[in-house]
Amino acid sequence: MNNAGLIRALTALRPYSGHIVICGAWAWYIYRNYMGRSLERTAVFTHDLDCVTQHHVPVQGIGLPDSLEAAGFEWVPKGDATPPAAVFVWPSKDHREVEVEFLVPARGDGRNRVVTIQPHLTAQALRDLDILLDDPVVVELDERSEEAGLVFKGPVRVPRLAHFSI
Repeated sequence: MNNAGLIRALTALRPYSGHIVICGAWAWYIYRNYMGRSLERTAVFTHDLDCVTQHHVPVQGIGLPDSLEAAGFEWVPKGDATPPAAVFVWPSKDHREVEVEFLVPARGDGRNRVVTIQPHLTAQALRDLDILLDDPVVVELDERSEEAGLVFKGPVRVPRLAHFSI
């Protein structure tokens, strides 16, 4: 995903930015570009934006699925659980430039691998994610994609670096 894909995804997620912690490769991008020395983007980068959240995300206005779909994202199932974990792709499931996936900490014995976090929105439950939600850092982004004509200015949350690198 180039930063145009990141901008598109963050814009759709904006109403829920206080409930989502960005992790995965895009957290490293935010650390380097907003908290350290600038990192040159390379042609090799991930297409997915991993969003860690709690087991219940209160609906604010429109739900997360509706917000993503209004921004042109398409829901696709992930895995063979019933219901399956949700992944939202853009521009289409056949041509995935951006994939937004929701993750939550696994609870109990860990057999429940998919949980519903909002109506019509499921997340994959994984062990050891609790620490990523513990006191995340709020970073003010100013992302621009001149070629796509997109801008995202606003806060996002990323895990504390020491928590993320464990």
